[in-house]
Amino acid sequence: GLVRYYREKSLFSIAINEGEKSLQKIATWRRTSSLTEGARLAWIYLNIAQTHSANSRYSASESYYKEAIRLMEKWKYPRELILANFLYLPIANIYNRLDEHALSERYLTKVFTIASNSQDSNLLSRYYQDYAILKGIQGDFKAQKQAYTEGLRITNSPDESRISFYQGLARILIS
Repeated sequence: GLVRYYREKSLFSIAINEGEKSLQKIATWRRTSSLTEGARLAWIYLNIAQTHSANSRYSASESYYKEAIRLMEKWKYPRELILANFLYLPIANIYNRLDEHALSERYLTKVFTIASNSQDSNLLSRYYQDYAILKGIQGDFKAQKQAYTEGLRITNSPDESRISFYQGLARILIS
């Protein structure tokens, strides 16, 4: 929709304004009473969250991600890979940026469970990348090295992903 369009053009204020207008319209004429309606509303919150994040407004982004997650979990959204890719992984990154590492780890654990159960190697690769970053922030370089090594082992992604794992390992070895 318009929020995404303006976000991709880096017109963040316009994107946020459009998202807020959508939320106001929905609030005036409908209460979410089904999975479909809850998911639609959650996607509006998600788009606003992504826009705040793209504009480095992480605290604002967090509140919109939390509301999107609340709605998806309330309505038991069945597509866990969507939840992991679009909600849990991004909010884990937001929590890292906000120095809320326990919350970041909580959402990364959800991502790991979903990725492992679905055997989605791309999601698992992204998990290991983000988990390694978290462990580095926490100063647990042994766990960071293990995460980079495991991510490199399982990734079948393009060279760009492999390079980021090698770069992470190199940073550990240099320091």
